[in-house]
Amino acid sequence: YIYFEGLKNYFYDFFEYRDTLRKFFYLSFNNKLKIQSKLVALHIRLGDFLINNQSISPEKIRYAINFFTKKSYEIKIFSDSSSSRLKEYINYSKLPENVSIVRSISPLVDIMKMSQSEIICGSPYSTFVEWARFLRNEDLDMNSYSLINQELYEKIAISPSKWNHFL
Repeated sequence: YIYFEGLKNYFYDFFEYRDTLRKFFYLSFNNKLKIQSKLVALHIRLGDFLINNQSISPEKIRYAINFFTKKSYEIKIFSDSSSSRLKEYINYSKLPENVSIVRSISPLVDIMKMSQSEIICGSPYSTFVEWARFLRNEDLDMNSYSLINQELYEKIAISPSKWNHFL
């Protein structure tokens, strides 16, 4: 048995159980970890992040979308916000080609879907994003693109799984 109480040290407390937890999550969904190539899971958290000034600027989000679409990636946006609010925040009346907003069924399903993308892009502040990264194979940790700068990232470090790219 593995028993966790709270999340005092975030992912550091159970990182040694990563393989076991990954298997449990995927078996619970009758699913196998299958990475979808040329797909970016872009997580944009607004809600409480806007209130706490931890949200990513619209300019940075547009930059990330442009960065990946120029490389011919499909982008699926996961967010805690509605589609209309998200487009308003990013200042898009219409999303670019190959960019879509995922209609959430449940947070856990979203995390599972994000974990199967070739690239995960988002804020290391978000435990939501870190869960998606945690459920991937270790060799995919290098396919993470942070929307905050490296200096800020190193101050928060909520996971031993390192981010390798900073937009």
